[in-house]
Amino acid sequence: MKRIKQQAPGFTPQVLVYGQARGGLPSLRVQGSDARFGLRAPTYGMAGVDPRTGEITSTDYMPGMQDGWSATVTSFFALHFGNFGGNAIRWSYFVLGLTGAFLFYTGNLLWVESRRKKARKAGAVEQTRSTKILGALTAGVPLGCVAGISVTIASAKLWPLYRC
Repeated sequence: MKRIKQQAPGFTPQVLVYGQARGGLPSLRVQGSDARFGLRAPTYGMAGVDPRTGEITSTDYMPGMQDGWSATVTSFFALHFGNFGGNAIRWSYFVLGLTGAFLFYTGNLLWVESRRKKARKAGAVEQTRSTKILGALTAGVPLGCVAGISVTIASAKLWPLYRC
């Protein structure tokens, strides 16, 4: 641990994973984080370490010690997991997701209403079949998706309780 802290001062080790490398040699992977850099996984970056000397041998996934290509790829992972800006970024992602859903919903409603206005101007009081179907789908599809995702998340939380 001392050697790791000397080589990467801002890195905070969280988990040590011991194993075997190629040829049966012992290996060590250190998982941890550095608040100054994006992470390759949802909550940690990692470094390959020589278990005998404590020297860092692999920095491909190590925050702050990556080459240009690995740092670029890690930035995409950080965007995906939202682990680079704390809760402000996570809430921004949530709001952006709701905005996209709202855009879909209001766009369809505007289309249905414009069809209704055109039909009323032409003298028709009855909606066309396609307008009725799209109107029903506009409300049904988003509500069905929300219900399906909610049930999936709830069942995933309960799944370990009922495994055989």
